[in-house]
Amino acid sequence: MALPRPVLRRASPIPHGSQRNIAALATAGFFILACATPALNVLSSLGTVQESYAGWQLLALGWTAVSSMEFGWFANPLGCFAVVLLLAGMDRAALALGGAAILVGLSSLLIYVEPQTVQEAAARHELRHLAVGFYCWMVSLLIPPITAAFLYWRRAAAPAPAPAPVPTP
Repeated sequence: MALPRPVLRRASPIPHGSQRNIAALATAGFFILACATPALNVLSSLGTVQESYAGWQLLALGWTAVSSMEFGWFANPLGCFAVVLLLAGMDRAALALGGAAILVGLSSLLIYVEPQTVQEAAARHELRHLAVGFYCWMVSLLIPPITAAFLYWRRAAAPAPAPAPVPTP
């Protein structure tokens, strides 16, 4: 008598995969928009915009601001890891890392408290005005933890699957 062949079960897919992909694409879209638009304006002593820095310039050089105790740039790798964790289905970890990315990113608002000054020739300029690119960047940091929280609580509130019926002889 031949033994029945065991049924091969496929690994279960990550739940809510399409919502995770949409969140990752939205994050990438806002991040690209943040890089393509002005993110920081340099104001002259008269209060007029002297020069604008695009998001890609701040992305390329932002890590150098550590010497002046500005840590906002480090939200970028945290946000990137949060997206990877979200796509991997690790909602709680994505929520925690994404929340940390938001807090680190919000530290960029300290330029309103302690403005950075730039001395050029006889003029004094202040890095004091955030532009649309900064706000797009913050939205890109907000999307992964909000999505992770939504999916985590949605999965936690879902009813437990019913046990398989036991065949009666």
